[in-house]
Amino acid sequence: MTCEEVYEEIDKLQKTAMSFHKNMADYFDFLGLMGFKRVHEYHYLKECIQNRRIERYYINHHNELLGEDEVKEEDVIPNDWYKYTRFDVTSSIKQKAIKSALDDYRNLVKNMKEKYSEYVNDLYEMNEVADANLISKLVEYKDRELKCVDRMMIKLNGTDYDMIYIAMIQPKLHKKYKKKTNKIGVKIC
Repeated sequence: MTCEEVYEEIDKLQKTAMSFHKNMADYFDFLGLMGFKRVHEYHYLKECIQNRRIERYYINHHNELLGEDEVKEEDVIPNDWYKYTRFDVTSSIKQKAIKSALDDYRNLVKNMKEKYSEYVNDLYEMNEVADANLISKLVEYKDRELKCVDRMMIKLNGTDYDMIYIAMIQPKLHKKYKKKTNKIGVKIC
């Protein structure tokens, strides 16, 4: 891979993650799980900021634009959900949807962390040390995100995805991620 190809792959990964988090925010909003919605809104915004940072860095340090590859929209919302309203969603449907969404989320973050790690190694092999150091920060971010997802899944597995517990943690998550979102300078009511 060339340095440019590494950056183009990172750009695609980030745009895939942005799409995933945007759609997951809608997914959880539809399910009435406002805390989980806020988690994904926050990560959507963080991915946007990180993507912008990567694009600007590439322009300013490599003096080129990144190619414009079309990124496939992450289709996380089941097609049959579009036939229903929020009031049609039963507790058992929510339970299965939450578990499925967290599995997908974990897989995405784990995959991104692994890919970013590979790109760091590739950049070091090309003797692009500053670039490798920049991308290693993305590895660290994904590592922390994966830790949070794992902890959430462990807690929910421990309750067998109990809907009462899930409902109880939503206000705390909502408040925490609203505050984190405000801290990065975005206010969403």
